[in-house]
Amino acid sequence: MISAMILAKAMPLFQAVSPDLQQAIQEEVQQELRRGRFRGGFGAGGAEALQVFIPIAFFAMIVLIVFVIARRRQAELRARAEFQKQILDKFSSGKEFAEFLGTEGSQRFLATLSAQTLGPRYRVLRTMRGGITLGVLGLGFLLLTPLRHGFVVPGVLLLALGAGLLISAAASYHFSKKWTGAAATPGEPFSPS
Repeated sequence: MISAMILAKAMPLFQAVSPDLQQAIQEEVQQELRRGRFRGGFGAGGAEALQVFIPIAFFAMIVLIVFVIARRRQAELRARAEFQKQILDKFSSGKEFAEFLGTEGSQRFLATLSAQTLGPRYRVLRTMRGGITLGVLGLGFLLLTPLRHGFVVPGVLLLALGAGLLISAAASYHFSKKWTGAAATPGEPFSPS
């Protein structure tokens, strides 16, 4: 296909050249085609290099995602610590801080701060969402196995990971109910009785 495009574009120039030179050019092109030079633009060993690069790029992407998530959590913790430090700096003595903690306004303020943390219900829902996503992705891979036999292993692995996350979410929900005595609310921390 590429050689046909090259010949179509070069035909006017090709006709202006002597017949001996035309024959030499055609022979050279045929030799290069036999060597595999004009396939896909990668050269002789380029396809193998690309096959090696794809898994490396996949793992690099996973490392990058984990790094970004870790940096975001670290920034959130740093911001929370800075905020708490600023609140403590407002009080000049321990007595002022104790008086502040005794007021009704401070109780509401501390309740809003603790409500901002993620409770067990949110964590269970997040785990369920991940389990459902991985399970459906695994089923999708398994449904594609008639087209590509190489999708069996990733399909089974993703389906197993999804099932594991769903089992983990069910166990977390069960234990959070058992430990708190009722269904956990979004801001309610685990509190063993």
